Amino acid sequence: MSPIEVSSPARIAVTLLDLNGELGRVDGTIGFAIDSPRVVVRVSGHHQAPTAVPDEQVPALREGISLASKFGVDAREAVVELVQTIPPHVGLGHKTQTALAVALGLLRYFDREVNVAQIARESGRGGTSGVGSYTFQHGGIVVDAGHRFGPDGKTGFLPSSAARTAGLPPLIGRFTPSDELSLVLIRPLGMQGASGDSERAFFSRNCPVSRESADRVIADCYMRLLPGLLEGDVAQVSDSINTMQEGDFKSAVWNSYDERLGRLRRLALDSGLPNLGMSSLGPSLFSVIRSGSLASARAIIMKASHAADLPVAITDSQFAAHGARIKVVGDSGL
Repeated sequence: MSPIEVSSPARIAVTLLDLNGELGRVDGTIGFAIDSPRVVVRVSGHHQAPTAVPDEQVPALREGISLASKFGVDAREAVVELVQTIPPHVGLGHKTQTALAVALGLLRYFDREVNVAQIARESGRGGTSGVGSYTFQHGGIVVDAGHRFGPDGKTGFLPSSAARTAGLPPLIGRFTPSDELSLVLIRPLGMQGASGDSERAFFSRNCPVSRESADRVIADCYMRLLPGLLEGDVAQVSDSINTMQEGDFKSAVWNSYDERLGRLRRLALDSGLPNLGMSSLGPSLFSVIRSGSLASARAIIMKASHAADLPVAITDSQFAAHGARIKVVGDSGL
């Protein structure tokens, strides 16, 4: 059998929409797939020498192998390699994208006819945000409807990793952003976001948010951010992203980090960067800019980074139009 490669984009989770729950639903997310970074998984036979997997990527790899086993695949009969990886615990969805890519690669290698939607549903992912699963499937911009809240649904505020029984939320829509827009991704070096027990504790401390805050985030999503992304209106997108950072939950996320991160944001905005948001629980930051203005955006961010004494890695990225892609690799590896 020829080796199989699965390539999947990282994702930006712009924000959770409703962490109040008084309307009978909770969560809901808007986010989008980005071209870089991405995870690339290769599945081949035992004639290929396996490569070492970084320790921080092992849990996601094991989750993908376990997921494939639910469809009757024994990963011991293949070699799974992580050719490219998404940094873990920085708000870019590394575990969801990696686990789904590993499972999909194994299933295709062994000719199992299971579609991507089935794999995503079976994964147990999406108990809070569906952005990771839906960008894996579709790419582009995605908005999900969140979950029922109350006796017939979720009864607490939890991150996806602790809400596996909630299931994948309904997809409201998948949209294509204007080709007039580009992205800059900023990853603060030496910082990681909350995970595991600390992530659950963060939700417990900061939820529920006020009804007023949730309503504002929802209005910003549907009346400014989404239309702005579709029409290429940077001013509208910027107003929305910047306002969302001041909401009850997102401001708590910012305040959970070293003050240098908030200082970098203020300096960058004051110097002319149109917007700066945080993906998920961070610390990765993103800015939606007009295509052709990448050089000036990078210069502003670098200047702010130096002034805030916070080293960062800057990536010029794009919206990813497609989700996971599969290809058969020739014996030469090409």
